[in-house]
Amino acid sequence: MPLSPPRIFLSLAALALAACATVTPVDSSATQQRLDVAMRLIAERNLNEGEPALRAVIEEKAFGGLPADARYGALLAAAKAAAARRDLTLEYQYLIRVNAMPQAGYQEGLAQLQAGVRLHEQPDASVVRDWTWFLGRWPEQISRFDQRNIYMVIRASKKLNNESTLPLLQALYGAHWKLKWDFEPSSTWRGLATLLMDKKLTVEAVEVSKHITDPDDFIVMRADRRFDALIAANPAQYDVEAAANRQLRALEFAVQNAPTSLELRRIEIDALRRRQHYGAMLAAADSIVSQVQSTNYPEKLFEDYAENYIWILNDRAEALTRIGRWDDGVAQLEAASSGTEHGAANVSQRLNLGNLYCELGRPQDAMAALSKVGAGVSPYGNMQIQAVRVDAGTQLGDLKQVADSLRFLSANRLEAPFTYQYALIVAAQPDRAAQYLITRLLDSNTRQDALQSVQGYMPTPTTPLGEERDARWHKIMARKDVQAAIAKVGRIEMNRFEEPDLP
Repeated sequence: MPLSPPRIFLSLAALALAACATVTPVDSSATQQRLDVAMRLIAERNLNEGEPALRAVIEEKAFGGLPADARYGALLAAAKAAAARRDLTLEYQYLIRVNAMPQAGYQEGLAQLQAGVRLHEQPDASVVRDWTWFLGRWPEQISRFDQRNIYMVIRASKKLNNESTLPLLQALYGAHWKLKWDFEPSSTWRGLATLLMDKKLTVEAVEVSKHITDPDDFIVMRADRRFDALIAANPAQYDVEAAANRQLRALEFAVQNAPTSLELRRIEIDALRRRQHYGAMLAAADSIVSQVQSTNYPEKLFEDYAENYIWILNDRAEALTRIGRWDDGVAQLEAASSGTEHGAANVSQRLNLGNLYCELGRPQDAMAALSKVGAGVSPYGNMQIQAVRVDAGTQLGDLKQVADSLRFLSANRLEAPFTYQYALIVAAQPDRAAQYLITRLLDSNTRQDALQSVQGYMPTPTTPLGEERDARWHKIMARKDVQAAIAKVGRIEMNRFEEPDLP
């Protein structure tokens, strides 16, 4: 999770000398003398002797009796010395002590945040705690952080299941966090509103709900009985059709003002897909492809070409299948899967190609597509691989493959709950699928995704095999036990949208 490098330490010498200069009057105690020696060694860049000497002074009981400025300078110097020696744990510990002192400012806080990120391969409780603290103290700095990093920390807080998500989201809300192009992080505010309602903080939830803008979030909120009071207070705000129209207008305006962003065009294309404007979806993708093919330097046309163009091709393949041009969709996705993703082998499009082959009843081709995926797949990607194997194995009558893949999916289902749900449907295991759906509905942490999956959506063009799976899904939803679980926590409404991509 890369962050911009800290600018807190200009040089070891300057830091050490500045720290020494702040000690007035100079303490003549033995501890102060040893601190002076250690700081001088560090100023001379003699870390081999200076760093352990400084550490020894800091560990002395008498260190706490030194003047505050001396302690602050020593801890700051020790943090930098530890970083130079690649002792990330010690660096982080020193920075925590630095930031507990009144002399610490924004740069020191940023250094602690970055040190914690470097220390942990994946965000843990301390990283979530640091982000919450930092944003609460310096909310005006929120714009300097990449939204992908923030989302990574939010996901980590949810996995911790230790009451850390609410303070984090409150800190983000207090910092007036916005996404690119000044868009609201709508689903994040829906999550915050949910947590507030769970704690009966209705007034706060009403205020947060004013920043929820995405029609998908309104669909979920209308389905979840926890929001009934909010919706009753202002039903016009939760008009899904009106929200979708506002979203499209906002996207059109944003695209006009940021014509070099493919990421923004992708968001617009997906919104067209959800409204089933398939012709407009294909036209938008075709326009981008035409622009790229007209130049030898597409990077000059689109600032994020390398990262997002492959997804434009993926969107074009989806548009082609939506209008019944299945062979053209396959050809486009095959071409897209041969490209690179983030400079490495393309995983996402090969997985999507495997799914498309399965939908077309071509399981051998699906397994061949998986064989080219390679290593370095994310936990979520591994769930998609196993789901394709369940589908292909079912069609091929390979019961061992199906059983092995279902075991993997079950063991890792929290990475992609709906993927596991769908795999059970594909494998014709309706009882397990129904029980898993009920479990998700009755769990307050997973309820909203489950409710989103059972809402009524417009039928999507599909193959005979896809129609068979849809029929199985509707039979599961019609079961009395499933209907009772839905009625207990929510409701089903019909929406004039295509079904969203579910987690």
